[in-house]
Amino acid sequence: MTALRFCLLFGLAVSGSVLNPPIAFGIVNSDPNGDFVVPIGTALGDAVGTLTSAFGTEQEAKCSCALLPTRSHVLTAAHCVRVYGKATEAFATWQTATGPVQLQASAIEVHPAFESFYDHDPASYTAGFYAALWQGVDLAVLTLESAAPTGVTSVDILRDNSGLEFSDSFLRIGYGAYGVGDEGWTNPPDGQKRFGWNEWDTYEEDVIPHFDAYGLYPENFLFSDFDSGLEADSALGGLGLGLIEAASAPGDSGSPSFIGTAAGTRIAGVTSGGYGINSSWGSIGFDIRVSSLLNQRFIDLVSLEEKWLGDVDLTGDIDVNDINTLFATMWFGGAPLSHRDLNGDGSVTFADVDTLVRDLLQTEYGV
Repeated sequence: MTALRFCLLFGLAVSGSVLNPPIAFGIVNSDPNGDFVVPIGTALGDAVGTLTSAFGTEQEAKCSCALLPTRSHVLTAAHCVRVYGKATEAFATWQTATGPVQLQASAIEVHPAFESFYDHDPASYTAGFYAALWQGVDLAVLTLESAAPTGVTSVDILRDNSGLEFSDSFLRIGYGAYGVGDEGWTNPPDGQKRFGWNEWDTYEEDVIPHFDAYGLYPENFLFSDFDSGLEADSALGGLGLGLIEAASAPGDSGSPSFIGTAAGTRIAGVTSGGYGINSSWGSIGFDIRVSSLLNQRFIDLVSLEEKWLGDVDLTGDIDVNDINTLFATMWFGGAPLSHRDLNGDGSVTFADVDTLVRDLLQTEYGV
């Protein structure tokens, strides 16, 4: 197993005023003779679109996204819409057999656990961003101004968190810059979707020690390495899938990773970032695991308007941590998700804490 030279890569393409890092879309493949282009009109490929987010008048970011079954919501990475401040507007665009489809987002919801780190340290973008990233909650759901037409395919998320992600290979689809494993991403975006396969590996603390410095929550992540077939390039074990093996490249953030299940194809991961040299052999990529309870509850809260009254931190339990989350929301602002407004008065106040303590937990202060 070779030592890795680490360089953090984010899936963000930026124009206008410079944001850091200015990186483009891409998928890097193993086969130098294959183009791996997804033809327009391919059902699964047509679920994947580009997401353009505006941050004021001079800053713009581009990522990938996927249409959810409501057809009025798209799933992407939180850092695509929450960089220096929250995006002021966003557009999802799909290329279909009948022409391009572009829809504006009417609402942008960032995972509250991701958002909270900015609220705690609003003066430090770097500290807030990295702290948020390592929680494994780099997700955002956008509500579209209208439902997507039938030419755009929708795909549901994986909710079975028994470990199906590790039972087979996954398919990733994304836009933009591309290349092959020897050099990594070398070609500029050409507006075409490309695809490739990989396998998620179980988390090993001694293999990815750098993550632990930030308090990594491994249950919310999916890790994969880019194998060349040589032991020297295997960062997480195994020799890969041969010529179909691929890695996510910088700018691929928000793109879905699909697996097959008995119930049909499901989105199991959302591209967040990675370590390595230009996504070349031996690089490690990390996706957000949507089947973790913390993540699937957020997605369903926004897209399906499902609420778990009292579970304000979305962990599956109602306890003192939910009380702390309400206080943090009052003090630091927090994400304005409706599930924190327990009494339905349009804001989060001490009255919501009372509702949680006395009505839902059926206890009293100091008990």
